[in-house]
Amino acid sequence: MIRKAFTLSIILLYIGTGLVRQVDSLHDREDAIRYVRDNLMARKNEFTIIVDKDTLKQLLEDDDFLNAAALIDDKFTSADADYLKATVISWTARWSMLGSNRARLHFMADYRTTAEQELLLDGYLADVLASLDIGDASDFDKIKAIHDYIINVAAYDQSLTRYSAYDLFAENSAVCLGYAAAAYRLFTDAGIECRIIAGTAGEEEHVWNIVKLEGKWYNIDLTWDDPLTGSGEAIISYDFFLKNAEDFSCHTRAAEYSTEEFLKSHRLTETSYVTALN
Repeated sequence: MIRKAFTLSIILLYIGTGLVRQVDSLHDREDAIRYVRDNLMARKNEFTIIVDKDTLKQLLEDDDFLNAAALIDDKFTSADADYLKATVISWTARWSMLGSNRARLHFMADYRTTAEQELLLDGYLADVLASLDIGDASDFDKIKAIHDYIINVAAYDQSLTRYSAYDLFAENSAVCLGYAAAAYRLFTDAGIECRIIAGTAGEEEHVWNIVKLEGKWYNIDLTWDDPLTGSGEAIISYDFFLKNAEDFSCHTRAAEYSTEEFLKSHRLTETSYVTALN
């Protein structure tokens, strides 16, 4: 379970132009959002951008900068998009006018990982994929291999202090967000379309994934497929592996993953994937 704390504080501060060094302004909303994204990916705790007044107006029309940054999905990395959103604990933004036609936006952010940890995680992910040797495997075999690998190496963090994919690989333990984030990185790097889904399960806040297989989207919950046993024995379950909505009914999505637009673009399969599993 994980309680997300994505926050925004827009504070109006009218200050003199002489207090800020004059720099070139960004004149496009997309350029501004990409700049925010790049700084979040670099794990910058504080950064500033200068925009013209028209761009500021565009930004403030939809002021959830984190979601906007997460919509930029570079196909050459798995560290952005849903994964980026999952690694930001909280953020704030303050803007102030610089004369009549420019504004400064100052961001502060906290993260679940450091830049150094992200570099180590990149190495872990590359080593895992090399060891699995699934480059020529079918998409089903890729999904199953990654599912089984994560469950074999990880245990649910009962201290509820490890939330990241880095924790899962470095400490072999994480809560559901760590499982889902690690799965997202590996699935994406293996060429499997994947999303991180937040909501509730068992009346508690929870995070899981959906994956695309043979043109259809399926639910997959690695955390619940890694049950805690009384004996401490590590086992792999497939009770929540490639399921349709009916067979996943104990999970309820958060509102942003239940919109008509999201459901249309990520249409779930009508039937769960049925195959021999061992």
